[in-house]
Amino acid sequence: VYVDAVHYVPHGLVDVQALGCDFLVCSAYKFFGPHLGIAYVADPWLEHLAPYKVEPATNIGPGRFETGTQSFEAIAGMSAAVEYLA
Repeated sequence: VYVDAVHYVPHGLVDVQALGCDFLVCSAYKFFGPHLGIAYVADPWLEHLAPYKVEPATNIGPGRFETGTQSFEAIAGMSAAVEYLA
């Protein structure tokens, strides 16, 4: 089950277990953060999905879905937005 929660996230808490979803995506800009995509992927899917990646990227865990350098500034902004709202 895939859930696009981009419009819901600023209005309520999301419980992926209660939803029973395999994937959930949203964007931090909807809750005062930067333009940063956020994805939840249930554990069973992490090992079965084949990511598009560059050769030097790791083959282990969630890091294998990263296609380049992370946007540390956007991650810090998203974390600050979450802390502000929490």
